[in-house]
Amino acid sequence: MPENQSISPPKSDRHIKEAVVLFFLLAAVFAFLYFSQNSSISFKSFTQSDIAAIITSMFVVAIFMERAIEAILIPIRTPERQQIEQAVENIKKQEYLDAENKALLLSTEHKLQTYKLQTAQRAYWFSFTFGLIISLVGVRTLAGLVETEQLLGLDDIQRILFSFVDVILTGGVIAGGSAAIDKIGRKIRKAFNLNSAVDPSKQ
Repeated sequence: MPENQSISPPKSDRHIKEAVVLFFLLAAVFAFLYFSQNSSISFKSFTQSDIAAIITSMFVVAIFMERAIEAILIPIRTPERQQIEQAVENIKKQEYLDAENKALLLSTEHKLQTYKLQTAQRAYWFSFTFGLIISLVGVRTLAGLVETEQLLGLDDIQRILFSFVDVILTGGVIAGGSAAIDKIGRKIRKAFNLNSAVDPSKQ
């Protein structure tokens, strides 16, 4: 086998692993339904104000979170990024780039792109962590879609699982940022043919 050939599991092995994971996931769902006194949860009827309240609250929270993350990451990550950018500019200012300088330029530009990618990854994990914490505090999405009486009527296991799923879902939505939430709101308005109070063309 050539040394530069990447070693990756055959597709058949990956498919088997995916099938095993799916099997255990379905088995876990079946076991939960079998051993718990599970009852279904019905969504309550929605009004335009209900949908707007949920989307608006998530949007506002996401905006505050984004500004907080910027306040944390910018002082930490910007100085080193600016140093790498300055190194790139210094190389480009040279009148003649020999092979060594061209290789150095490519290496520095690659370092810059890697650094930006690492910053984006840190921002995402910060967002997801903040989203989970905010959701744990009590900002939820699924809980606002069902009647409170139904939640109180659930058994302990189902109530805990419902809250767990709600926290993860809400954390993921908030982690997507205000742009993603705005896109969700637009799709909901389009699906339900809702009018926007701030868009005269929709009146």
